[in-house]
Amino acid sequence: IGCAAKPAGENAAQVIEQSKAQGPVEAQAQFLVDQAEAFLAAKEYGEAVSVADYVLNHFTAKALEAQKIIQEAHAKIQQAAKEQAAMAQKEMGKTVSELDKKINSWGK
Repeated sequence: IGCAAKPAGENAAQVIEQSKAQGPVEAQAQFLVDQAEAFLAAKEYGEAVSVADYVLNHFTAKALEAQKIIQEAHAKIQQAAKEQAAMAQKEMGKTVSELDKKINSWGK
């Protein structure tokens, strides 16, 4: 999935509505694939999935591209969740260590 420009709208609903003015069905589908990629590049994964899902349901010629966008968005969401969990676990470890030091210093 290539590098994309900024999304043409603030959310999936806006770009889906804009796609209807793109002329032939092929142009509409390509516009939406491009917009889904733009949302993906902007880390707006939910919007990317929404647009790609619309493409899957309305433009069978672009279904494979839409499916790839959905898979990539899900992978990036999972990666972000893992990174956040690791950071939280690290912070918890620091807090426990600091509490242990404080508790141990009370007896001295």
